[in-house]
Amino acid sequence: MCQKLRWGVLGAGQIAKVFCNALRFSETSELRAVSSTDPQRALELGQFSGISPRIEHSYDSLLRSHDVDAVYIANLNHQHYPWALASLQAGKHTLVEKPITLNEEQLHHLHRVAKQEQRILMEAFMYRCHPQLDHLRNHIEKETIGKINMMNASFGYQAAFNPQNRLFQKVWGGGAIYDVGCYPSSMAIWLSSILTKNDCPQSIKVRRFDVKGRIGPSGVDEEAELCFVLDDGTLIRLQTSIVRELPNQVILEGSHGRIIVKDPWLPSSSCRFADAPLALNTVFSPSELLIEQVEGDKNIFNIERIDVDRDLFTYEIDHFAEIVAQRSPSKIPLQDSLANIQLLEHWLGALHKS
Repeated sequence: MCQKLRWGVLGAGQIAKVFCNALRFSETSELRAVSSTDPQRALELGQFSGISPRIEHSYDSLLRSHDVDAVYIANLNHQHYPWALASLQAGKHTLVEKPITLNEEQLHHLHRVAKQEQRILMEAFMYRCHPQLDHLRNHIEKETIGKINMMNASFGYQAAFNPQNRLFQKVWGGGAIYDVGCYPSSMAIWLSSILTKNDCPQSIKVRRFDVKGRIGPSGVDEEAELCFVLDDGTLIRLQTSIVRELPNQVILEGSHGRIIVKDPWLPSSSCRFADAPLALNTVFSPSELLIEQVEGDKNIFNIERIDVDRDLFTYEIDHFAEIVAQRSPSKIPLQDSLANIQLLEHWLGALHKS
């Protein structure tokens, strides 16, 4: 067996707990150290991982660790850029929670430093690493439902208003677009790359850009909608919210049918909803694609089941390890992240102007 990738986790919030839980199921990686600005939370995170990693009492001390190869940046949105930069400069491969940065300039800087340091830098859109996306891509390329002419994608949930919560703090990069709207927008980037046969778009060309939504009392976007038309004529509609539940699905409409992705963002993720370390014999749920094909005057329905052998976040962890070992190209290339942050900035800016 090849040497395992040794991880350090910077930050001790809920998503860090999910990551540490999922790491336990990986055959490519292992957890060595965790760190938080709150020592008690770091201790709780270490206990949650079930494997007693070393507790570092500062982010800097974790980055100086010689037994850490890769760092997962899991702190607040506005902290992603400075600590991803510090991680790369410390010689660590770096996986950064979404959004990887809050603007394009920051991401360009990280990209330059990653190349200079010869280290892997990737944004943690874990859904991109699930086999479900490979199946969906195959259907698009085979034109199972004909030529794609529309995508409707949503991600939203209801959170109680609390001006002290990260979601409602503008200076912390709060708001719906940066919290969960970045998922539908990244799916739009992914779809555009397939339709244009350009696997690494640094931007996307659009014909029309319509925005609506609501800015809440704390100054953040509480819900937002974006409609635009890709250069090839494909209509894209994105919805996001942190104040109401949305369908949380992706629908692709084609000239001869449609595909519904019932659980696009968190498929097969028992770790995401666990309140304790999962048993190592946990069986992870399959995902499903609902496919409707129109043939003449008949509508043919099919449910495609996609079996999995690990948690969604474990797929992400293993994929990152494969990239580091130079056994796989990235499923989330930085060019995708650049195109996405451009789209997010444009969306958010247009909403505030409206």
